[in-house]
Amino acid sequence: MFWLIERSSDACSSGIHRTRIGRIVRTMLGLTLAVLGCFSICYGIRVARAQVLYHAIKYGQHVQADPELIATKAEKAYALYPHNYFLCLYAAEQFWPKSSGPEADISADAVERFDRWYERGLTLNPYHWRLHRAKTRSLSLTSADAAADYWAQFVDWQFWSPANLSFLVTCYARSGRLVEAAETLSLLKGRPGHYARAAAALRAAWAAEMAP
Repeated sequence: MFWLIERSSDACSSGIHRTRIGRIVRTMLGLTLAVLGCFSICYGIRVARAQVLYHAIKYGQHVQADPELIATKAEKAYALYPHNYFLCLYAAEQFWPKSSGPEADISADAVERFDRWYERGLTLNPYHWRLHRAKTRSLSLTSADAAADYWAQFVDWQFWSPANLSFLVTCYARSGRLVEAAETLSLLKGRPGHYARAAAALRAAWAAEMAP
């Protein structure tokens, strides 16, 4: 009889113990979910603020603003949400002159900021052609050959785009590699618009080569 009472008491104690553990587990899970919920809300607010800033500089009230102001707003957006590579690309373009040929006038400070933004973008998306083209342009400021080689490597991967091939012809032409430019130009037959732009770049390079 005493044995049965003792077993019943032990079972009751064990049940109470399990109940306490269950309460602790549920409390911890509840607190974890509450923390995660608060984090998600805060993160969502940051992303929303970053998107508002991005929209303002690219499509909204700051679209025609001074590049310095756009860059400042872009830095704020990037600090809030550093995962938008289109923001990086747009910010980089603010420091590149509209005339993007080899004679383009661009200051050392603008180059540094241009490089910083496109490198941020490439870190986020190492496949986007516009970011690689931005790097090619930067390389062209110090070495036309290096720029052509870099873009050629990219085109080896994204070879299906006629725009990429057209730009490669231009890079080869500007570096004086006219045979490679002509060979690449032949790949654009059947794409009149791209062929015409690339052919114009090659003709200009030929004319410069033949000039006394």
